[in-house]
Formats: sequence, structure tokens, C-alpha cells
Amino acid sequence: MLGNGPGLPLAYLIAGAVLLCFSIGYCALVAEFPGSGAFYLYIRNVFGERVGMGAALVALVSYTALTASVAAGMGYFTDLVFSSFGVSLGWKVWAAIGFCIVSVLGRLSADLGAKVLLIIVASEFLILIGLDLAAVAQDGIAALPAASFAPEHLLVPGIGVALMVGFTSFIGFESAALYSAESKDPKRSIPRATVMAVLLISIFYFITSWIIVGTLGVDTAREAAIKLQGEVVGEVIKQRCGEWVALLASVMLCASIFASYLSLQNAASRYALALSQQGCLPRYFSVVSTRNGAPARASTLISVVVALALIIPALQGASPYLTLGASSAALATLGIVLLQAFVAAAIIVHFFTRLRERRAVVITAVIALVGLLATALLVVQNYSLLTGSEDGLANYLPWSLVLFFAYGMIRATRRSPDV
Repeated sequence: MLGNGPGLPLAYLIAGAVLLCFSIGYCALVAEFPGSGAFYLYIRNVFGERVGMGAALVALVSYTALTASVAAGMGYFTDLVFSSFGVSLGWKVWAAIGFCIVSVLGRLSADLGAKVLLIIVASEFLILIGLDLAAVAQDGIAALPAASFAPEHLLVPGIGVALMVGFTSFIGFESAALYSAESKDPKRSIPRATVMAVLLISIFYFITSWIIVGTLGVDTAREAAIKLQGEVVGEVIKQRCGEWVALLASVMLCASIFASYLSLQNAASRYALALSQQGCLPRYFSVVSTRNGAPARASTLISVVVALALIIPALQGASPYLTLGASSAALATLGIVLLQAFVAAAIIVHFFTRLRERRAVVITAVIALVGLLATALLVVQNYSLLTGSEDGLANYLPWSLVLFFAYGMIRATRRSPDV
């Protein structure tokens, strides 16, 4: 609800439309380079080792920033849940507890099973679907106010923040490509799964955010979101479905955040492991555990970076929700959007020589590239809204992605001068 407030539903549609165009070319590229999965590998396949290494480092920074954001969010939302039972320890304590647990499990390469994650996520979706149905049952079509799409709510400062929220919700939608080698008919099943993921996420979040805007009031949605902060969805669920359902939703949210935190810690650790093995990071972090093969040293590196990302803003009194979590998520989303833009460019370059037979792929990739670059520009322009200040070093964080990309290219050149 932050950013342009009532215009958030449209942000989900815009993000969905851009990524739907992206998916068409992405799936075509997956078919050309089966078994790759990660964005930076497709970038490397088309643009070469140096650009690929720079992209890999941007991916590492992005996933580490997202890990820090989720760690802050876990502390914040866990404190909200326990405070409702009269136990108020503060977000810093809960974040520290979660950090210690995830750091230990990360060194062991432990992860929650796919079935457990599926149950948690499915439960959250069912609760939100229940919210949507309850709102429509209570208010009818009035639950979906057309005024949300009025120009005065869309073309306002903060649109970059709304788009950031929209694109963040799609992170990981491309994961179906990771299983192309295991699929019986990857040329059909992977595109279907990817496109279906984009459509379902777009429609679901579009309707749910629209109903939340309708419940809060179109003209007061942004102010209510700023006042309630992380409690905004819980408050809407409480109004529509009752207090116990809202409490259950909060508990499920904490469980899913913990699962996401652990999963992101492991993903970032594996990026760090791969980059250290390739010489982009010190070789010290390329050593794996002799007991279980876990990237223990790489995981420790990620834990140290996350700890610094939490401690420094916390000492300065930064809000875990409005500042720390939001700005870290924005940095992560910006990095991933830029990676997607690179992949879109790779699609155009790779298929341009076969333009006659691949015209639709190239055209949709061009549309996606324009949309992704425009989104990245708007996120950078609105970054100060997330840090809460027009001044300060934090507002220059987006430019760190350029530095890391350049560093990755330099390391690749030094390692293989002929590249």
C-alpha cells in the first residue's frame, strides 16, 4: 500500500504483463540452453564469461539483500504476533533469535522440505482467498472500487515503490526452468508452468490488493498503510473474517517468513560457493563440509553480511519494516529486475539472426526489456521514499550493483585474460 497507495493493484498488472512478455522469450532461451536455470548462466551463454561473472555477482548481492530484508521482516512480524499475547521483546530480539537459528541450519545446509513449504504457502493463499470471498460476499461489487484506477492515484510520486512491491512478488517465478532436465516434455511443460505462474500471481495479488484498497478506502489507503505498517493486511482480515482468522494468518506469515529466510540463506550461500570456486570471491569460501557437503564457509559469509545489514541500521533506530526491510527488498528487486533485463537483451541478441521464424519472441523480449528498464529507473528515482531520507549513504545503495557488476567483470578478465 506504500508508494502510490490505491494504485498498487495496477502495479501487479503492469509487473505481470511485463514478465509475461519476458516469459515467452525466456522459455525459448531455456529450450536453447537446457539445464541452466540461473539467470546469470543464460547471460554468460550469450554475452560471454565477463558479463556472466558480473551478473552472477549482482545475483549474489540481490539474494543476500533479500535475505537481510526477510530477516528483518521475521523479527518485526514475530514481535507483532507475540505482542498480541502480551509478550513484547522487540523486533531486534526476535531477529537475533531467528538469525542464530538460520545461521546454524545454514551451515548444516538444512532446509524445510518442499511439502512443508507447500503446506505453509497453500495455507496463506487459502486465507487470502477467504478474505477475497468474504469481502465480495459482504460488499458485492463495491468491494472492488473502480476509483482505484483513477489517474490521480496512478501518476503520482511513489509509483516506483508500488512497482517494486509488484515485481518483488514475482521473484522465483522462473524456477520451473530448473527442472527442465527432469521433465518428460520440457518444451511444452516448462513454458506452460512459467506462464501459468505469472498469470496466477498477477491475478491473485491484483484482486487481493484491490480488495484491501476497497476495505481501507481509496482516498485513505496510503495513510492507513503508513499508520498500520505491517499490520495492514491483518487488520483487513480481522475486519472481514474475524480476529482468530487474522491471528492464524499472522502465525502462518511468520512460519513462511522463517522458511523463506532459511531458503534464501541457502540460495545465497550456494551463489557465494560457486563464485569462490570460480575465483570471483576468495578461495577460502569454496571449502565445503566434509560431513555433509554443505557450503559452511560461504554460509558464514552470508550470515556476517546479513548481521551487518541488520545491526548498523538498528543502531541508528531504523524501522525494520518501513526502512530496513523495504530498502533491502528494493535493492534485491532492483538487482533481479536488472538481471531479467539482461536476459531479455540476451533473448533479443540470440534470436535476432532468426528474426523471421522468431519474430514474436524478439518483439515480446523488446517489450519486456523496455518495461524492466523503466521499472529499474523508477525504483532508483523513488529509493529515498524507502530509506525515509533524501540524504544519507543508504540512497546510494542501488549504485553498488554497478560496482559489483564491474568487479565481477574485472575478476573474470584477470582470471582469463583471453576472455
